[in-house]
Amino acid sequence: MATVSVIIPSFNASGYIKRSLDSVLSQGYKEIEIIIVNDGSTDNLETVLASYMDDKRIKYVKTENRGVSHAINVGLGLAGGEYISFLHADDLFMRGKIGKQVAFMEAKRNCHISYTNENYFLDGTGYAVESRNFHFSGDIFYFLKRSNFIHMSTVMARRSALEGNALDEKLACHEEWDLFLRLAGNGMKFFYIDSILSSICVHSGNLSFDKNIMGVTRHEVGKRARALWGDFKNDINFYSINGINNFMRYAKFKMRAFCIGFPGNKKFNPRSPREILETMRLERKGITA
Repeated sequence: MATVSVIIPSFNASGYIKRSLDSVLSQGYKEIEIIIVNDGSTDNLETVLASYMDDKRIKYVKTENRGVSHAINVGLGLAGGEYISFLHADDLFMRGKIGKQVAFMEAKRNCHISYTNENYFLDGTGYAVESRNFHFSGDIFYFLKRSNFIHMSTVMARRSALEGNALDEKLACHEEWDLFLRLAGNGMKFFYIDSILSSICVHSGNLSFDKNIMGVTRHEVGKRARALWGDFKNDINFYSINGINNFMRYAKFKMRAFCIGFPGNKKFNPRSPREILETMRLERKGITA
């Protein structure tokens, strides 16, 4: 049975991490190691975690506060599993997630990274909504360069696919999109599992609610996506095997996009689950969004 390393970056997550950690420990998959990286928290995170520290499946390390990308990179350096999963400290794994993804990837040997569907729940309420994103499988570089439709807490990757591919610690947000773009640009295959196997917590502390930071980092990663795509197209030629392969790859992207109406079809432009949940929250308070 393959070992799975679950990396949980944690900053001031004392109010959430217990349920997140329990969702991993209750998976029923035996060969796991859980790497909790405390990103310089100033709350009582360590007190909450104290009762778990005798569990030999858990590795714990505390670093200075340098952001989620640094925390994940630290976790990657400690990970010993054949497969790597990620879980934000306020999110949850659904029952059986790890086992289902391992089985999928064991059966599909050309899969470098698998990801699943997810739902979003508004913390402290009964409101939840399924992701509306359209999901792609296989060679997804062309589609991923437009926007990110993969949540980090749904991802399982082969450790070999991540070797030499750290997250950019200069990015406060969209760091996972930047990583996925680089992996997909290099031809790594992503496959989607059509099941809701992760649950994403939405609360006021989410950095994704900071529109300024989100806007700046989205612009930066979007610029990087265009540069990667430009480099890819510049390598298309008929004088080398790599150049011919790039031409074939480009032609497949364009043909697939044409056949499915990408990106103009409205199914590729869904309303954000966070926006839907925020509207529901405001409506409950009698406020018009």
